[in-house]
Amino acid sequence: MNRRVAAGLALIVIGAALQLVQLRVITGDLTLLALGVALLAGYGFTGHYGLLVSGGILTGLGAGLVARSWAGSGAGAVSLGLGLGFLAIYSIEQVGGRRRSGNWWPVVPGSILTAFGILLTARATGLLALFSRWWPLVLVIIGLWMLIRRAPEKRIAEAVPPREESRD
Repeated sequence: MNRRVAAGLALIVIGAALQLVQLRVITGDLTLLALGVALLAGYGFTGHYGLLVSGGILTGLGAGLVARSWAGSGAGAVSLGLGLGFLAIYSIEQVGGRRRSGNWWPVVPGSILTAFGILLTARATGLLALFSRWWPLVLVIIGLWMLIRRAPEKRIAEAVPPREESRD
């Protein structure tokens, strides 16, 4: 698809979304989500990486804002949505077959924002207090798993019999 067609489609989608906002068909929180989805669709048609980046960020932020307003969950939902939007950039590119080397950068802000969003949401819902009481059991489970599982080197050594050296 050439640039003129891509630009024309982008203007149509953005103009239609903004008109729906003017007519109050789409409210404020849904605006970012709709624009993000439109940009992701544009990436699907054109393969332009910039559309994927802006679409992932706007879709994640829009989804977080929608979740915040509908569920009343606060800043945790916004941070979680934005983090998942960054992670979606990397995931969509990897799954879509357009892998560019060195484009793992969205994983860094995505992981940080997602972890922060999970922490804020867990605090708001009371799960953080529950986890703070029972977190030592996680260490016990990890320790048991380490004792039960066999080391990969040991399994390989047992599977391959030692070679006998010939004496000449």
